[in-house]
Amino acid sequence: MKQHTRKMKMGTISVMMIGLSIIVSSIFSILDYTNERASLQKDFEEISIPVPKRLANGLEKPLWFLDEAQTLKLIELEMMEKRVYAVVVKEADGKTVFCARKRDDNWKIIKFDGNMTKEHRSLSETIFYEGKSIGNIEVFFSRRFMDESLARLRFFNFIKVIAMGISLAAALLLIVNFFMVRPISIVVAGLKKVADDIESASQKLLFSGRTLSDGASKQASSVEETSASLEEMTSMTQQNAHNLTHANNLMIGTSRVMSDTVNSMNRLTASMDDISKTGEETRKVIKTIEEIAFQTNLLALNAAVEAARAGEVGAGFAVVADEVRSLAMRSGQAAKNTASLIEASVKGIRTGYELAVSANDGLKKLSDGAQKVGELLGEVAAASQDQSQGIHQVSRAMIQIDKVTQENMASASDTALSVEELGNQSSRMKEYMRELTALIGNKKSDKI
Repeated sequence: MKQHTRKMKMGTISVMMIGLSIIVSSIFSILDYTNERASLQKDFEEISIPVPKRLANGLEKPLWFLDEAQTLKLIELEMMEKRVYAVVVKEADGKTVFCARKRDDNWKIIKFDGNMTKEHRSLSETIFYEGKSIGNIEVFFSRRFMDESLARLRFFNFIKVIAMGISLAAALLLIVNFFMVRPISIVVAGLKKVADDIESASQKLLFSGRTLSDGASKQASSVEETSASLEEMTSMTQQNAHNLTHANNLMIGTSRVMSDTVNSMNRLTASMDDISKTGEETRKVIKTIEEIAFQTNLLALNAAVEAARAGEVGAGFAVVADEVRSLAMRSGQAAKNTASLIEASVKGIRTGYELAVSANDGLKKLSDGAQKVGELLGEVAAASQDQSQGIHQVSRAMIQIDKVTQENMASASDTALSVEELGNQSSRMKEYMRELTALIGNKKSDKI
């Protein structure tokens, strides 16, 4: 079907080129025919006009003397020119025919009555003899030979136009084929290769664009999820930073309380140390009291012995000595009890002092640890604040990335549409190339 269409197009182009060539050749042939007809007409006029004058001059005497034989000779002499169809010589009255000759169908000279139709051109001339009109002559000219020449010219021009048209069309077809069809075929082949490359590239770009669009869509979803996670992380980090700041403030307060507690424990330790020292002094005083009670008891015993020796005189003194001895014994017992209590108290105070010292050391360590924890919490709070700001910046960056990703996704979709349109344009270009190659008659057009 395509081959038939191509042949029809080529036939149409050939007919058009032949027709154009015939038109051009016809124009030149018409000009040539017009010039030739004008030339023949001019020759006809140049030959026709002198004939009547020559006959009028030659027939002066023959007509005057009515010499028909001489007249006939002159007429036949002029009728040797084949374009002279008839000659009629009339006398002075213009009606009497003195001599008349014309040509028959075989173009031979014959005699006739002098009556002629108007189909032939005629020229007349008056015949004078010694200044007096003695008759007139009328010469009829035939356009037969000129018409035959023009007919032959028309026939030859027709043949020439056909031949020139075919030759010119063939030459034009060869020229067009050599200078246009072949270069256009080469260009079309190059365009076909370019179109194939464009189509292949557009297919690859279309696949890449769709892949990019899908990837951009997935990336946009991932970026959106990441952005939401970062926002949640930012909120949690800010909350952690707030909690760390609050914990840091609490640790600072705790550190201060621990410092005050350590100071109080230091004072308590010093006070217990003083109490321990006071207990030692009291124990020494009690010991002195015990020694005094012992000495008093000895003195009372001695006094009782002396009172017994004194008899009744010393009876009152013996009672006093017994009371003193009893008091000394009770004082000694009380001193012993007090010494035991003081000893136990001093021992408890020493134990409390040791515990207080140990607690003080623990509190100092706890205070130092609390201070370090406070410093670490401060550093962690600062780092958490920096991290919060960093995450906030990352979140803003992710929002920007999400925006760019959305734009990239839109651009990828537009690119995919553009590439698809490019593929369609490539297909249309290949279709145009098929039509062009079919138009120029390239046999390889079916392969495009």
